[in-house]
Amino acid sequence: MKAMPGEPPARDRTQRVDAGPGAASTAAQRLGWAAVAVALAAVIVAAVGLHDIHGHLRRISNALDQQAAARQRLESTLGYYSANLATALLTGAGRAAAVEPGGEPVRLRLPCLTESMVGRIKADPSAVAGAFAACEGELSDLVGQRLGPLAEPDRFAIFATLVAFHWAPYGAGAGITMEELRTQTVMHCGQYAALTGHLLRYGSGDGVRLRFVGFEGPTLENHAQLFYSRGEVNLLLDPTVGLIAAAGFDEVMRGIPVKPSRILDFYDRTEIASFRDRIVTALSRGLYRPSELLYYYEGLDPFLAPWTVQFPTPGGAHLQAGASAEPAAGGEP
Repeated sequence: MKAMPGEPPARDRTQRVDAGPGAASTAAQRLGWAAVAVALAAVIVAAVGLHDIHGHLRRISNALDQQAAARQRLESTLGYYSANLATALLTGAGRAAAVEPGGEPVRLRLPCLTESMVGRIKADPSAVAGAFAACEGELSDLVGQRLGPLAEPDRFAIFATLVAFHWAPYGAGAGITMEELRTQTVMHCGQYAALTGHLLRYGSGDGVRLRFVGFEGPTLENHAQLFYSRGEVNLLLDPTVGLIAAAGFDEVMRGIPVKPSRILDFYDRTEIASFRDRIVTALSRGLYRPSELLYYYEGLDPFLAPWTVQFPTPGGAHLQAGASAEPAAGGEP
């Protein structure tokens, strides 16, 4: 196409335009910086991506841990309620409350401890030593299979507890000296505890520690128990219901559950069977609380001394407030 006069020649659209060496260098620099920017962006994206992936993995791990813990709690809960449901179906809902996973306490009898033997000890309390010698083999077999080997003083403490349990039925008795206890036809928990302490003087060895502990509160209402210690051996003795548990004072008061297999149950009466169940439940579920401590005596003599009008303890405050209207184990501690 020809140009008109006075106009510059028209450029052929198909003609290549040569920008020259300076333009090529500038374009190359631009391409280089663009490549660097792209590479840097890729590095940043990769770093952010790795950080996000690490965060996601951490969150997934935490979620899995929480799921495992929840499943464990659920399995434990289901196991507990399954045990209670089975017991309720077989023995009645009233008994189910005392059952923990692992079964009921070991129910035992000591046939050699007869009514006539207890009568001879009432007539002469020192005869408890001879009675123990006659029953020691049988008692050792019964207890050793459940609690492991125990020394003679430990077995004697268990025997004295059982003698006290068979001494008289539960009721509102009076008196805690040995002479007063010999003629009792019914006894309350404090009397059972005192009698056990008296009997232990006829056979306990050296190094024995005996603590008389009273409780006042919603768990046991008003009740007395003994804690026996010798070396590494710790026993809870409850002559009111003929129960022995392989547990120490600190363990029980911290609310550590006692396995049912470590609780020996010699209760064979009916007058306070529901209270016996209550004690078993408190031990097996770890329901004891320091806030329900009424009194604590180291040894028999302080326990026999005249008691203070008001115990300066949490349980004493509970008792003074009259919160316990009708003690489950009855009467004075």
